[in-house]
Amino acid sequence: MVYPVTKRKRQSSVKIRPLLEKYGILPDREYGQNFITDRNLINREVSLAEVRKKDIVLEIGPGIGILTEALARKAKRVIAIEKDAQFRDILADLQKRSPNLEIVFDDAVTAEFPKFNKVVSNLPFKVALPIIFKLMNYDFDLAILICQERLTRRIAAKPGEAMYSRLSVQVARRTEARLLHTISKTKFYPSPDVNAALLRLERIPPMFEVPSEDFFREVLKYSFAFREKSVSRALNTLKAFSISKSEMMRARRLIGEGIVRKQVFYVTPPEFGRITRILWDEFGDITRRFYKYYEKMNLYQRESEGL
Repeated sequence: MVYPVTKRKRQSSVKIRPLLEKYGILPDREYGQNFITDRNLINREVSLAEVRKKDIVLEIGPGIGILTEALARKAKRVIAIEKDAQFRDILADLQKRSPNLEIVFDDAVTAEFPKFNKVVSNLPFKVALPIIFKLMNYDFDLAILICQERLTRRIAAKPGEAMYSRLSVQVARRTEARLLHTISKTKFYPSPDVNAALLRLERIPPMFEVPSEDFFREVLKYSFAFREKSVSRALNTLKAFSISKSEMMRARRLIGEGIVRKQVFYVTPPEFGRITRILWDEFGDITRRFYKYYEKMNLYQRESEGL
């Protein structure tokens, strides 16, 4: 369900240009630097995250610090990780006013995150996907994120929906994901090429265990290469790569006909977990066989939601 933006009588705009000029900041499209201009939206993020004085909040890409300042007023501690050194002065001035704010200048894609229990971020669009994947490896209670609308729809999609993908499955295994509402690109300065959306991720215990995280990702990648085909079709293709008919028939029986007859994009996350476990138990790590198929079909370059 998509929740509409609550309309308010007064809109409070953030004056971005004077801040950029004062500190000599030039937004870098390479880093996906687009700053929210609607203070009501920023306050809504903080409210949706239910930030309290006991919370340690992680923010990725604080930029000019508008959201950072709002978080610091509510949280016990805010840890903001910023890659671009041109924000050093503006964030240093903010830190003087907010003693509970810690600024870390590092690349959030590769840096080790300190302990936190909530995440509130307007994610730089260029790194939103790897950051979300990375967050799946950390324990937290709740994340409120702004990222590209299309990416958010893929994350929140359910089995059988048009945007359902391997990303949907991986995130659903560890969180309850909801697209709260879309955000017009006119709410940013400079305006990005696409609209954004507000995403809520609530951490849950892993829905199921897998024998190998890497192998699970490969099973999903291979399966979604057959997105609109049946699981049976995907499995049968493996017979061309050193898996006998009798071995595959046994694996099919173990997986269950109710699953193997489904189109891939109708398979639920727990069913993908079952497929992964049985393939691992029956054949071991068969990633190389998946890649033989990619090579045969010239799919190496298709690293999109289709794979």
